[in-house]
Amino acid sequence: MNKIISLSIILCSPLLSFADTLYFGAGGGYQSLHGKLEVNNPLLSTHARLSGEGGVIQLLLGYGIDVNEHFWLGLEVNGEPTTAKINLSILGLQNEARALGGGGIGIKPGYKFNDQTKAYLALGYQVTRFNGTLLNQDLGGAWIDAVRYGVGFQTNINHRLALRAEVLQSRYRSYKGFIRPVTNQALLGLIWQFDIPSYS
Repeated sequence: MNKIISLSIILCSPLLSFADTLYFGAGGGYQSLHGKLEVNNPLLSTHARLSGEGGVIQLLLGYGIDVNEHFWLGLEVNGEPTTAKINLSILGLQNEARALGGGGIGIKPGYKFNDQTKAYLALGYQVTRFNGTLLNQDLGGAWIDAVRYGVGFQTNINHRLALRAEVLQSRYRSYKGFIRPVTNQALLGLIWQFDIPSYS
C-alpha cells in the first residue's frame, strides 16, 4: 500500500510537469545543391559537375517541451517548396533538372540561455521531389530521401512571436545508383507560439 502511495506522489509531482508549446512557423532563404555522379565511366565521374541553387520556403508545425530550466526539445514536421535548379555540366555540355520541394520530420534538442533565447541542433529525415533529365536519365518526379542535420538559433520578439535562423544540410541517398545530391540551406523565419497547459 505504501509503495502505491509513493508511486502516486511521484507521478503527480510538479517535477514531471513540462512547459509545453505548440508552434507553427514560416520562413525562407537560400538553397545550394551539389553532388556527384555514381557511374563507372571515368570520363564522366571525373569531369561531371552537379550544382544548383535557388530560393526555398519553409512551413512548419512543431511541439516544444521545456525539459528543465536549461534544456528544450522540439518535434517538428515541415514542408518546403523550392525553386532550385540543378545543372549537370560535362565537358561543356549542359543538362538541367529541378528540385520541386518536399517535406520532412525532425527533432531539435536545444539549450536555453534564458527564457527568451535558445540554440539547438537539428536532426531529421527529409524527402524531396526532383524532375528533369540528366544524362538521358529521366528523373520523372522521383522522390529521394535524405538525412538532415544542422544548427539553429531562436530568440523571442514577444510572448507569442520568435525569430529563428537555421543552417541545414541534407544528404540524399543515391538515386538508382546514378546521382547523390547534397543540399545546403540558410533560412530565416518567424515562429508563432501557443502555450499548452502543464500537467502537475
